[in-house]
Parts: sequence; C-alpha cells; structure tokens
Amino acid sequence: MDDDTATRRATSSISALPPETLVEIFDVCRIRHHYDDLDLDALTVRAGPPTVTAVCANWRRLAIASPSLWTDVHLNIYSPAVLPDAAPLLETFLSRSMNLPLHVCITLRRSIVWEEQEVLPLRLLVEQSMRWASLEACVDIFLCRSLIPIYGRLPILRTVRFKTLTKCDNVEWAPFRDIFSDCPMLINFDGESDSPFLLPWEQLQRLKLRLSIPTEAAERATRVRALSLTWYSSDSHTPDVNDILHRPHLQKATLEFHLLRRIRAPLLSECHIDDIVGLHAMRPQRIQDVADYIRANCNSITTLSLRPSPVDPEALQALLMKCPALRRLQLEILTNYEASDEDDARVHTRMTKALTVCAGEVPLLPALVDLRVIMRSVRSAESVSGYEQVLRSRTLPHDGVAALQSFTLKVQAGLGPQLADVLARLSRFNSEGCHAGCGPKVDIEEGVSYWKLENTWDRWTEV
Repeated sequence: MDDDTATRRATSSISALPPETLVEIFDVCRIRHHYDDLDLDALTVRAGPPTVTAVCANWRRLAIASPSLWTDVHLNIYSPAVLPDAAPLLETFLSRSMNLPLHVCITLRRSIVWEEQEVLPLRLLVEQSMRWASLEACVDIFLCRSLIPIYGRLPILRTVRFKTLTKCDNVEWAPFRDIFSDCPMLINFDGESDSPFLLPWEQLQRLKLRLSIPTEAAERATRVRALSLTWYSSDSHTPDVNDILHRPHLQKATLEFHLLRRIRAPLLSECHIDDIVGLHAMRPQRIQDVADYIRANCNSITTLSLRPSPVDPEALQALLMKCPALRRLQLEILTNYEASDEDDARVHTRMTKALTVCAGEVPLLPALVDLRVIMRSVRSAESVSGYEQVLRSRTLPHDGVAALQSFTLKVQAGLGPQLADVLARLSRFNSEGCHAGCGPKVDIEEGVSYWKLENTWDRWTEV
C-alpha cells in the first residue's frame, strides 16, 4: 500500500466510525443465501465476513473479534472439488462464532461423494446441532442419513425449511421420519417431501407443507397462525360437518378451497385460495361458494388471492362486497379459450369497471391500497385498458376511499402493438405520480415466462 492510499483510508469518514457501528454495518450488509441459489458452490458465512477481512488489517481484526458475523453458515456444495478445503474452513468459521446460536443452510447432492464416503463438513455441522437456531436443508435421501444424529439434540431450533431432492420408499424414510419430533422450541416448519415428517404439531405457529401430505397435518396443527398446504389431496370429497376444524389462532392461510371451507378461523385476515375457482375448476366450486364462506366465517379479511377461471365479473363483485376491509387483492386470470375475443374483452371491461370508483356510487373495496394482477394471455387491448380508469379513480383519497399505493400487472403473452400502447400508458402513471407527488407505484411487465409467473404467484401467496 502506498502512502497516499494509506492516508486516504486513514482520513476517510468510515474510518472515524466506532467499532460497534462498523459491526452493525457489516451485519446488515451480509448476503443471505438459501438452498434455491443454484449458482452457489462454496462454503460461506453469508458471503460477508471473508470480504470484510480482506479490506484492511483493522477491519480484519474487528471482524474476527465479532462472533455474531460468523453465525450464518452456508454449506452449499455441488461439486466434489470444493469438499477438501471445506472442512478446515468450516472449523475456522465455527471457532470464530464462539458459542452463539447458528443459522445453518445445507445444500448437498449425492453426486459430490461416493455412497461409502463421509461428508466431513456435514459431520462437523451435525456435531454443533445443539447450537442450531434455524436450518435450511436441501439434500438427497442418501445424505439425510448423515443428519440422523441431530435427533434429540436440537434444543433451540425454532425454524426449519427442508426439501428432499429424491423420492424414497417408506423403508428408506423411516429412520428420518421423526428427526424433528423432539424440538421443544420449533415453531416454524416449511417442508417439501413426498414422505411425511412427525412434528411437534401442537407448538407450531407457522406450517407450510408441499406435495403428498396427508390431511393429518391440518388436523393436528391446532395452534398455527399461518398455514400453507398444497397438493394435500387429489380426491373431490366434500367433508360433512364432522370434519370441521376450529383454528382460533389462524391469521394467514394458503389452501385449496375444499380444505379451507373445513376451517373455522375468526381471526383470518390473509386468505390465499391456491386452486382454480370457477367452472373450469377440477372440483365443483364457484366464486359464490368463496363469498358464502367469507361472509359466514371471516370478520376482517385484509388480503385475498383468487384464481378465477373463467372470470365472472358479477360473482367477483358480489364476493368483494363481503370484504370491505380488504387492502390487498391478488388475481391470477387464466385464459378462457371457450370465449371469443370480443366476449373476453367485455368480461374484463365489466370487471375493471367494478373496481373503478365512480361519483355517486357506493365504492367497492374502499380500503384497497394494493392491486396485483397476473394475466396468462391478453387477447385484445380492451382487456387491460380498463385498468387506466381504475388507477385514475383511486389516485387520491376521497369520500372514504383510500388512495391506491401500488398496482402490479404481469402478462405472460399479449398480441399486437395496441396492447403495448395501453401498457405504456399504464406505466406512465409512475412518472405522473412522481411529478404530482401522489399516485400509485406501477409495475407493468409483459412477456413473462410461465415459470416466472408461477414463482411470482407463490411469492405473493407466501404466509
């Protein structure tokens, strides 16, 4: 380092900050990886402290002397070449974290080792399981066996996010089934597996399960505040009154409607209906059924997600009239191939007209501040042009109607330059709002891939 560089660094404003402030900055700047990050192939500690230690000797000393910076351990390895250096590096990270609680992320694939080989970094982490406060894991069933020793050794574990990469039969799964059953502090569980876990159901506050999960998950988790179950059943059985589930603590739910209708939750405020509602649904259920359920069982819905197919504007309007406190509405509108382009445009025009605030009329959704729409296809510009009037009528608060703060429109496929013109006019609400100091934030995106829309909907309906 030359003299000029050393002088600039010594006199920089950041050098004048006290050590405790620097540590807070380092902590906030850490990058949180999780097991969906397929580009990561390394052992890291949130990718933050190693970078900090390389800046200068003072920062290195400060980072090494700050145990809290080394507590998020991410073992995300996809290639065997990374393994040899991972174990000694992990030992360094663990020693620097002292005895503070650990937040562990593990992503390992079977291809990184032969079946008879031990994954040493994984064993080192397992030996520290008494310190695990949270766990994210995405592993093959073969590597699940390396985690069996953590059973009964998870006294402070509060959060688990777990995914298995390969299917297994009951014999393979049996030793692993109850690995999280003895966790006295566990309150959040997010699992994706074709085989069920045994969990401390009564203490769970948030439960999210995917794939072939039996109905017992909903029946036994009696104290959950947030519940998300998908693909839990493939039958069309309509439960009788004996199947009713009373959930007095439930506040947020992402469920298929045939399961939701079994639940009585007076505190439910976020309701995300995960399957299609309408004539095109796999099960015979109508938007009117949803309206009847909300009117009878939900006192204060503030968020509603719905996938109508086909769109029935009058039924949707009747449903939304049951939700006067609704602040966020999320719609995924599927393509109705049975309707002509003209009929499709008329349906969407009637729907957007219902959402438009008109003088002299009782407004629909007076508390609405966030409107989000996914359209799988737009067959004419008229199908989306009505959103202009929705935005203009809700730009400012008036007559007891809240100002819309956010509008999102995601389109998978659209036709013709006329649609581009309409989307451009909608996007201009951003710049107009900035100049006027008011108006909603507008997010318009066209040509979005199928999988990106699926991920968007999953993110919107996360509880």
